[in-house]
Amino acid sequence: MSGVFRLAGAVQEYAWGKVGASSKVAQYAQATPGFALDNDKPYAELWMGTHPSAPSTVLSANVCKTTGEPGTDMLFNTPTTEHAH
Repeated sequence: MSGVFRLAGAVQEYAWGKVGASSKVAQYAQATPGFALDNDKPYAELWMGTHPSAPSTVLSANVCKTTGEPGTDMLFNTPTTEHAH
């Protein structure tokens, strides 16, 4: 795996989020494979990154599914990626 990686962000649902399709978070998340909008849920945050509570996952070359690999694993297991410890 090399080059640019497509990521799927993690949706956070908190009571203070906007409900259903009125939420920008839900609207953005609809581009994420496997996301199913629930008009009764509050969507508060869309996390993109390596946070332990909700890391992004790597999308496969076929953007219709995720590989399920957390972005942190891909980042630290890819030899061509430069990173600081």
